[in-house]
Amino acid sequence: MQGTCECGMTLERPSSRTGCALCGTIGCRSCSIEVEATHYCRWCATSLAHGQPA
Repeated sequence: MQGTCECGMTLERPSSRTGCALCGTIGCRSCSIEVEATHYCRWCATSLAHGQPA
């Protein structure tokens, strides 16, 4: 079974992918970002980064 990331990339074995901790979106390797051992989609990770002081 194959799925598609929101960026358009085809995902092979999407069931083995870890979803975003906030929204649950399954993303490709380019769109999945790991922050302190937690995986986020790039959109949620951007939102988190804007909400944290530098």
